[in-house]
Amino acid sequence: ADGAARRRARFDRLARAPRELGPVIAARLSENIPWYVTRNLLLILEGLPGLPSGFSTAAFIAHEDARVRREALKVALKVPAERKRALEGALQDADPRTVRLALTAALEDCPPSALPLITQIAHDATVTSELRVLAIKVLGRLGNGVALHALLELVDGGTTWLGRPKLANRSIEMLAALMALSSGWRNDGRAAALLALADASSDPEVRTAATLGTRPRVRSAAKR
Repeated sequence: ADGAARRRARFDRLARAPRELGPVIAARLSENIPWYVTRNLLLILEGLPGLPSGFSTAAFIAHEDARVRREALKVALKVPAERKRALEGALQDADPRTVRLALTAALEDCPPSALPLITQIAHDATVTSELRVLAIKVLGRLGNGVALHALLELVDGGTTWLGRPKLANRSIEMLAALMALSSGWRNDGRAAALLALADASSDPEVRTAATLGTRPRVRSAAKR
């Protein structure tokens, strides 16, 4: 195809092809082909209603090109036997877009073994705020003690020179952690103490983040 729009249309059409197309793609992927052909075949494979029996993404998850790894991850997330391993590998990938894809998948279903990696991303100051906030959202959904401890560390600023507890300096990550604590851990004593400090803050953004979990959800018109 001589244009992106036409290529996209052909991809979409192939993705609606019968399940029998899967083995043909798997056989083609086993050949020595350029990276962009590999990526495109994986893209089509991910859109099929089912994967060919015995197909493994292992070789493509480790591909040198990040664009191939991203498409391979999308396929691997559909394979129960490969999902955990692929997710853990993607969380450690050097490519930010691959990490974002892995964190987005973890929002829906996060294996316990991936929790240390997600906690590391949430605390890593060298990682972009976008990825750190996404990691914090994952922690907020997990609802376990390890996730709670990680969130508390992001919000707790230690004590003042008078020995009084204080919040961490305001940042996008700190506000995201406050929201997570407000939504899921208001009954925890440690979280409640930090939320009380936030409620009394002179910073309106901090106060708002601390009260988000107490606000009733507005039902959509379709559900009324």
